[in-house]
Amino acid sequence: MNPIDSIKALTIDYLVNTAQIPREELANGAVKLSALNIDSLSLVEMLWMVEEQYGVTIGRTEALRNMTLDDMVAELAEQHRQRGQAGLDPLPLAS
Repeated sequence: MNPIDSIKALTIDYLVNTAQIPREELANGAVKLSALNIDSLSLVEMLWMVEEQYGVTIGRTEALRNMTLDDMVAELAEQHRQRGQAGLDPLPLAS
């Protein structure tokens, strides 16, 4: 699984299982995270989980709220790619 698919699966699983967002609301990656009515704590927990798994993060949750799900995943995947190109060992992908 490539980083985009892996990060997207991880974030969708979090949003469905922890933030209780119906999976069908996430089927369209163009949905803005602000439209999902996720509280700030849930956003921080989701980012922490992604950071733990991939070593990448979006620094401010305010920026995250203005992103679509696909935008957030693309940003995190790009950071993961750059991490690998910087000579750092890429972190393992979620299985």
